Amino acid sequence: MRVLMLGLLVFAQASFSNGPPINAETAFVTGLNGAAFRTFGKVVRKSSSAGNLTAWTMPIIFPYELVENKLVVGVGLPIVFSKILDLNDGTKRSSDVGIGDLTFFGKFNIFQQDRHQETFRVAGKIGTTFPTGTFGVASPQLGTGSVNPFIILIATKLWRRFGLNADVGYQAMTEVNGLKRGDLLRYDLAGSFRLLPWVYKTYPSHQLNLMLELNGAYTRQAYKDGKFEPNSGGNILFVSPGIQYIYDSVIVEASVQIPIPGASFVNGKQMKTDFAALLGIRWLIF
Repeated sequence: MRVLMLGLLVFAQASFSNGPPINAETAFVTGLNGAAFRTFGKVVRKSSSAGNLTAWTMPIIFPYELVENKLVVGVGLPIVFSKILDLNDGTKRSSDVGIGDLTFFGKFNIFQQDRHQETFRVAGKIGTTFPTGTFGVASPQLGTGSVNPFIILIATKLWRRFGLNADVGYQAMTEVNGLKRGDLLRYDLAGSFRLLPWVYKTYPSHQLNLMLELNGAYTRQAYKDGKFEPNSGGNILFVSPGIQYIYDSVIVEASVQIPIPGASFVNGKQMKTDFAALLGIRWLIF
């Protein structure tokens, strides 16, 4: 059996088959035997007392299994269809269609323990983004303008009809034109449940998974010309229900992300995230 994992992987053990998380990472580094493809449309809505911002993006991710069951490398490039800044004073700005910052990454297996109808995996992921998106012009901007390396530690536990994924990662933002954006700490906890089929009788078989994730990101304050920016930094913690349909080597999935009050805040005068929504597809190419 082959099930495409988080835009990266295909997991082949039907005995404890379960879908990959939609917004979080998975520790599986196995089963591609070639390349895969993931894309999704995502809308994010932010608002403040001054107005609101709506962003429509479509990341495209191509992973490739370089070393069987050990190492996957890949590239990701977001396409920004629209960023609309609508201020209460009547000012309205829109970005042109363009690309965001290019990402290169590698994902490698650290630990693996398989038992009857269950498995536990630990993996690491390292990479960096490059400033291919438009930066330094009138907002809204499409990129950060800087090279930003990151590292992520991921753990996955699958047993029977259930899945649990957890990850924590850190991204260092480098300085550009006297501005250093705040470094980013991300953290996720994602649970999944295979609703259908209750018991696998044939393969391929249609599969329906229910998802519930907690997706968080803490951003440190930025500084410009050696001084901290008071209107920067904060924390966002989403509760993210989702649904996922799998057949053979194709996954179709959807998720809504809702900020949790009290756990989500910004420093100073910034826009707060109202919601995010995702609709996507993953496909094994060969």
